Amino acid sequence: GTLYNDETKTISWSKYIEKDGTYYQATAPFQFTVTKDAPTKEISVTESQVTQFVETTSGNWAGTGVENANLSGGIAYRGVSAGGTKTMLTVSETGIYSINYAVFSTNTGTGKEFDFSLYKNDASVDANLIETFSVNHSVNNVLTTGTRTIKNVTLQAGDVIIAKSGNTTCALDYIALAKEAVSFTLGANEGVSYKSYVTKVATDFTANGLEAYVATGLKDSKVILTKIEKAPAGTPVILKGTKGQTTAIMFTADEVAAPAENLLKASTGTAISASESKYVLAFNDPNWEFCHFEGTLSAGKVYLDVPAASAKSLEIVFDGQTTGINDASRLNAETTKENIVFNLNGQRIAAPQKGINIINGRKVIVK
Repeated sequence: GTLYNDETKTISWSKYIEKDGTYYQATAPFQFTVTKDAPTKEISVTESQVTQFVETTSGNWAGTGVENANLSGGIAYRGVSAGGTKTMLTVSETGIYSINYAVFSTNTGTGKEFDFSLYKNDASVDANLIETFSVNHSVNNVLTTGTRTIKNVTLQAGDVIIAKSGNTTCALDYIALAKEAVSFTLGANEGVSYKSYVTKVATDFTANGLEAYVATGLKDSKVILTKIEKAPAGTPVILKGTKGQTTAIMFTADEVAAPAENLLKASTGTAISASESKYVLAFNDPNWEFCHFEGTLSAGKVYLDVPAASAKSLEIVFDGQTTGINDASRLNAETTKENIVFNLNGQRIAAPQKGINIINGRKVIVK
């Protein structure tokens, strides 16, 4: 507007400012008093990864405003009474997110203990809890303990983020979602490397420099891996790359069908007995192979579940290389070492024995 004579006006702006679909982050304070002598203010912003942002204003939060130049927009609202709940935002797109938000007690003194929780969809269900904390902070230090960041939160499109206050009325400043990608650094050997992974959301593997495989069969103690391009949430896969490669998994909002066949399973943390034919991917120098497993495999880990097999380890072949035993080769990280010998049970032996041996990935008959 127009500035007349010695009139002063307070101008406020948000922590995250959207332009052409991109959110830019400003630094505090988020408020400036315009006077005749200081009529302009330059605000520095940096591009952020935020994809959704909601600021608490009088338009979307009931209650008394708490003014402070260090709050986004210069003000926050006492939107959640003691023991109450308030919807913060609705997730627009499925993904894995970091959640950044600011919340504080409306007590203005120091040493005030404050309980707060963040849920998705239903604050009465324990399984829906995203975060809970109890700290001593007030509006005086909202920029420190009151500003929260939670990483690696899997959210589905349509999920509702809910704030729940504990023992006192709280003020909410803002909430911002930034979509994350899951990054991997492959290692364990030179050349080709592998890693097992369970997708958390629908995932597109075509644009990230990694190849993804599912296990589609077992032939002569050899596991057949078939390449896939996309997978829905909850799909166990084997990722293929090179040693030291750091790559971000890309997510997709497309509807993705599950693989028609997959012998890979995601562990629920239950014990696996020695009599079960379950295997885990391992680097057994110089080869990658599936090794027989017994014990308790942590929840979320990947194992191979196959029909009864007596071998202690299973070789890996790719779909299209399964016409016969002569076509099967051990994955040895693209290095060749002389006289690496295995018997037909997949057991490494010191020297060739009478009968059929696999030497350096080739079938050899010793008479």
